[in-house]
Amino acid sequence: MVYSLPTRMRLFSSLFFVLTIVASTGLASAEKAKSRTGQEKAAKKACSVGDFQKGVDILSDLFVETSSPTYVYNQGRCYQQNNRWEQAIGRFREYLRIAKDLTDSDKADADQQIADCERSLGKSAQLAPPPAVAAPPPIARTETPAPVSETATPLVVVEPAPLPLEDDHSKSLRTAGVVCAAVGLAAVGAGVGLALKTQSISSDEQKHVATVDRENQRKSLETWGWVSYGVGAAAIATGTVLYIVGRSSYHASSVALLPILAPDGVSMMVWGSMGAQVLANRVTHAHAYSRDTAAAGMCPVWWDNGGSGKGSYAIFDRTTGAQTEPTIVNAIVTGTQEGLASPGTYATLANP
Repeated sequence: MVYSLPTRMRLFSSLFFVLTIVASTGLASAEKAKSRTGQEKAAKKACSVGDFQKGVDILSDLFVETSSPTYVYNQGRCYQQNNRWEQAIGRFREYLRIAKDLTDSDKADADQQIADCERSLGKSAQLAPPPAVAAPPPIARTETPAPVSETATPLVVVEPAPLPLEDDHSKSLRTAGVVCAAVGLAAVGAGVGLALKTQSISSDEQKHVATVDRENQRKSLETWGWVSYGVGAAAIATGTVLYIVGRSSYHASSVALLPILAPDGVSMMVWGSMGAQVLANRVTHAHAYSRDTAAAGMCPVWWDNGGSGKGSYAIFDRTTGAQTEPTIVNAIVTGTQEGLASPGTYATLANP
């Protein structure tokens, strides 16, 4: 058959168009295949370096694009490589569900992968530490106030500052006492001298004629003699008192005035120190004092001055808290118990 020129031209144009479409389709398919290969490589790399979420996302895109269940299987493998056993089992089971016409070997492979993941999941559960149990919130406790004893009145004692055992004040008192006594002795000596002078003038007046000047001198000396006696006696007495007070202060013979505040009023307690006494006397005093105080319905109070050595009346070491006088502590406790047991019964000299 012979075609005319226009007809031949139309045939060539149609053939060229078909060839162009076929070539374009082939190029597009090649590009898609190249792009899919790149995505598969990217997914494999992400799964191998631990970025399983990125790898799974890429495989999801490939599955949406191709509907190939192989990508679902590969999602399971990606999770499996990164120890995500539960997610891997889910993807393998999804693969068995959606894949059609699977061979027996493919099904066996998927089942084996599921079994491996379940075995690894069981080992992980055995090695995992038990879950921490939250501790229950603390139960609020309501403090019940202690009952007030009817036999002992609650007291609030204001303790005065402890007196030092040996201070400059006691030394000054003793020194002043000695000086005053010396001055007194000197004044008495002066009085004796004036008295002798007065007596001499009186003897002269008896032997000779008395004059007015001699009489005035005798009277003046007599007056100053009596003044010297008086001043000397007062100075000696003052010196003696000062020395005794200073010595008593040195031996811790102090007196404390303690205000006691009670619900039924205010009272004062005068407390003399037993620091200068021997231990046996101090124990007896502590026992009798605490018993009488408790028997009177009051709380016994012991003033611990925190000192040590001679003249101290401390019963505790304030640094360590240890008892330094356990016999006195025991006497206080025992006396208090006896006083509470026998209210209104007080100690006597015969029964201290």
